[in-house]
Amino acid sequence: MRKTFIDYVERMKQVRSLSAPSLDSISTADDYSKVLLENFRLIGQLAAKNRETVEEELLPLLQSKERLSEEELGELGELNKNLFDMESLEEVDQHVADLINERLIQEEPIGSDAGNHDERMITGLIKTMQIKYFLMIMASNRNVEASEKYREEGIEAMLKLNAYLEKEQFSKLSPEMQLAVFQNCVSGVLLYERNRACSDLEYARKSIEYLKREIQLVKDPFYQSTVDKDRKNIEFMIYYYFASLAEIADLPKEMAKEVYEYAPYALEFWEQNLKEFEKRYLNINATMLKAQVLKVALCAEDPSTAELYDELFQDYVKRDASNYDTIGVDVNLNLPGILYMVLVRKRKPGSGFTGQEMEQMGEYVRNMLAYLHHMPKNGRLVTGVLEIDELLEEYVELPGQLSFEEFCIQIMAAVHPPTYVHSNMVAKITACLVRNLIRMKPELFVSFPGMGSLETVLEKRDEIIDYAYHASLCHDVGKVIIIDTIGMYGRQLLESEYHDVRQHPGNGAEMAGKHKSTRKYVDVIRGHHLWYDGSQGYPDDFDASKSPYKVIIDVVTVADCLDAATDGVGRSYQEGKSLKEYERELKEGAGTRYAPYLPELFADPVVHEEMEFLLSEGRSKLYQDTYYLLRKMTK
Repeated sequence: MRKTFIDYVERMKQVRSLSAPSLDSISTADDYSKVLLENFRLIGQLAAKNRETVEEELLPLLQSKERLSEEELGELGELNKNLFDMESLEEVDQHVADLINERLIQEEPIGSDAGNHDERMITGLIKTMQIKYFLMIMASNRNVEASEKYREEGIEAMLKLNAYLEKEQFSKLSPEMQLAVFQNCVSGVLLYERNRACSDLEYARKSIEYLKREIQLVKDPFYQSTVDKDRKNIEFMIYYYFASLAEIADLPKEMAKEVYEYAPYALEFWEQNLKEFEKRYLNINATMLKAQVLKVALCAEDPSTAELYDELFQDYVKRDASNYDTIGVDVNLNLPGILYMVLVRKRKPGSGFTGQEMEQMGEYVRNMLAYLHHMPKNGRLVTGVLEIDELLEEYVELPGQLSFEEFCIQIMAAVHPPTYVHSNMVAKITACLVRNLIRMKPELFVSFPGMGSLETVLEKRDEIIDYAYHASLCHDVGKVIIIDTIGMYGRQLLESEYHDVRQHPGNGAEMAGKHKSTRKYVDVIRGHHLWYDGSQGYPDDFDASKSPYKVIIDVVTVADCLDAATDGVGRSYQEGKSLKEYERELKEGAGTRYAPYLPELFADPVVHEEMEFLLSEGRSKLYQDTYYLLRKMTK
């Protein structure tokens, strides 16, 4: 069992690395295409072995109604840590780790030793809090319902752990367990972060009250013997978590002022105990502490904001852009995201950005994209993508800088090239189909906004084709915030992951709707996974038949399915179909899944020939274009 689980972890790591190869040892576009093709052939083999491990070894163990042996519990615990390590923030497969952890904490303790029971329970509760926090953060931008579920489960574990602080319970624990309970009860405040379902006011207040209580406990004589063993670190963490309250979206001004009374002490403690803390807290540094304080100062509208920003900008300029450990990710992705956000939020209503500010914002975005591409595709990539998610919330389209469409597309290229190629393939297929559909059935476009007659359709055909191309290029922007799930080739997706994937049309429409350049594509983005007759697909709260862009939605739907069905690279888990095979599927689904006029369109010799070209030479050229784009991004 041990070897089976170790092999599973190693294969998952290999899959991550293979899906987005570094350009360091690749010198031509042809070589890049060949490497990707070979890599995804290997990914298919690795994934087959991992599916076998999950289905035949892991799931039966997790779903067993029998009590697990000590050996089995130990092996699951080791696999759990290897899949998700909170200390290093190395994430290999956090969803499977969550399943394992749920089984571990539900398992009745073997034996009657009370001390062992408490120790196992405390260890399980701590691990639960850590994993639920991470899952809560990962789901916060893409699935509010799931995020709140993880939060509630984490808080439930936190409250159970807090029960061990009751003096009678606390006194029964070993000194090591006492310290572990105290330290992790302090960190429980993190579970109040990034809430979207309830008011920030409510969660900010709970967090402040929670941390103030911890300060009182530190001063309580009953806990002195425990606290004194690690007083500097415990007090530092309390103030550090005060600073972390900046992560609560739009922290109210009055509460921010209250937080700002405590947050700067974290930086003071750090500077006073620099050598000790640098060895102990490998994931914390002075620059990011200062950045958290900056966010609190911004919310509090404190005059120190400008000075802190200037100091941090100089820190950013001096960063090591080739450092990919946790601190490197923070300084190269989290810090510029914070600095970008500060520039956006401190702008007065109705005012624009200065030339210097626009230059800095453009630099932040370009550097983040380049760093993402160079970043080793290991467990920390998930953290890196999370920082990009935050920037997406604040993104502003500026003259001479990347549009929102371009920004999302380049994220795909940097992190997951097959998704970038897929988006471009769908755009090219859609443009081709729409161009020929106007030739064969122009009446279908009379209801398109701004048309109204066949004459206008023919006169403005280029406008329609241009709209169709860019709408389809944006059809998967919602995948940017779940790119870690999209790239989960190493095994079959879990139901929770399928749920996340099904949210991408709605999430993408919400993202695109915030920007003038992409707002007009919202219906296409939202409806591209719905069947023609509306009987199936997702989301179920959108009626595509009422959209003035219905014909474009239907064409993008078939273009999306066609590329997915025929792609033998990015869809390594299945062999790509031929165009003729897909055309048979198209005829079978005409009138239900697909628009009834599509089989006739594909049967046209001109269309058939163009499709054959796009699916062969066209797709190959796109992988070559990806190489050139990545080279340009990383100069």
